Amino acid sequence: MTEHRKPNAASAAVLLDSTIHGGNDASRRNTAAPGEPGLVCDAPTVPLRDDMFVPPVNPLPPLDGLQLHMVGIRGRGLRPLAIVARHLGAQIDGCDLYGDIAHPELVAAGITVGAGHAVEHVGGRHVVTSSAVPRELPEVAAALAAGRLHHRADLLAAVMAARVSVGVTGSHGKGTVAALIAAALFQHGDDPLAIIGAPVRNFGGSVQLGSGPLVAEVDDSDGSLSRISADVGVLTNSWFDHPIFGRSLTENRRDISVFLENTPIDGHVILGRQKELRPMARRAQATVLVLGRDFEGRTHSVSRSGEVVEVTDLDGSCFDIEVNILAGNLADDVAMAFMALRSIGLSGEQAAVALSALTGISRRVEFVGEAAGVCVYDDLGKHPESLSAVIREIRKRTSGRLHVVFEPFLHADLLRWRTRWIEVLAQADSVIVLPVELRQSFPVPRRAPLDWAAALAERLINAETRLEAADVVSQIARSGDSVLIAGCVDDLDEVAPWVLERL
Repeated sequence: MTEHRKPNAASAAVLLDSTIHGGNDASRRNTAAPGEPGLVCDAPTVPLRDDMFVPPVNPLPPLDGLQLHMVGIRGRGLRPLAIVARHLGAQIDGCDLYGDIAHPELVAAGITVGAGHAVEHVGGRHVVTSSAVPRELPEVAAALAAGRLHHRADLLAAVMAARVSVGVTGSHGKGTVAALIAAALFQHGDDPLAIIGAPVRNFGGSVQLGSGPLVAEVDDSDGSLSRISADVGVLTNSWFDHPIFGRSLTENRRDISVFLENTPIDGHVILGRQKELRPMARRAQATVLVLGRDFEGRTHSVSRSGEVVEVTDLDGSCFDIEVNILAGNLADDVAMAFMALRSIGLSGEQAAVALSALTGISRRVEFVGEAAGVCVYDDLGKHPESLSAVIREIRKRTSGRLHVVFEPFLHADLLRWRTRWIEVLAQADSVIVLPVELRQSFPVPRRAPLDWAAALAERLINAETRLEAADVVSQIARSGDSVLIAGCVDDLDEVAPWVLERL
């Protein structure tokens, strides 16, 4: 079993060339582009939600024995943190608009969830919330006035301070990279503590409650990650990704830069291959490793539900890694996960073997099954660029046509990226479009036009319900075709099984 300690840059000196820190080499000081290529904005850059609230920085006391009430506890951002905080000794309860619907992960952890909101929830507790929760809720307002309100990032910072930690952030791929690292550590016998934003098959949920290193997916959407420090900080990429916050790409990258600067001097910062990432780590004191400059990942071969990735280590050694998942940029994700494992003490051989362990992540280019010769996949499809990469990956594995069932998540997404969504969806042979998902706890100030997808012309089929979409796509799919279900809401995963039943 690997000894769990903070990474030591000196111990890796035989592999790390002195130039990898970047220094004053002008060739490594790329300036950020004024805008991201291919991202057409169809609406002005203004906040799409006026009540977005990020509580001020408020570090938490030690977690053992601490009483915490979590507002919006069923959400994918707070639920895993609640379970992990309880594992570390905190006393946890929470409330949620949907608190009357039991969530199996919270039930299994013994965490009580109430429905609705009330000032009585506060009592003597510290209150943890997320930026998705309005500040006007009674317990949020009361906790803020009492100095006991904390953002979820304050809680994640307290959790990460307790262990040797790997924090993975970025617009896309962070969940895949974090899950690859956590599953590899588990396979290697290192008993990780993992916090992932989606259920991982290996763990049977979005958390793994171990005693070893911590691996966490770190949200980059609202700037709160600047409160967090990890021993190994991984940045996959950086795009304009959250129009609902009204934050510019420049602001978002500034806060990511602070997260990278927080990495201790004996730690590591690992960057994806996007050239705009390098200046974001310019002030980092830790060892900086860049994909495409210091190490590499390339697709060697593909299969229906995975691929073989060739990873090149810092010393030029090459490893073929058979991975049993799909992702929009899987070779890059595997290479970054490999380097994170190297940074916390695994050898190249150990990392390569262990990275084959991950068996699947819910709704992350998930191969759900095959019926009548038709392969069915499920994905979040949360951003035009990530969905475009997913479509390319599925196309590689499809001899016939590709049919996409698409449920838009936010009017903000359509208002901002309508043109780009249409360009991406036009890569499919047919697109079954559902109405915009509207189960949101905040007002929608502007709505996209009902005919936003009309430019898809003969490719477009409108469906009013998910069942109707499943009926339609199962009728038009033929042997050799693939079907992709895409949309951000977790329970959209019900559609893929319906399609398989109907084929």
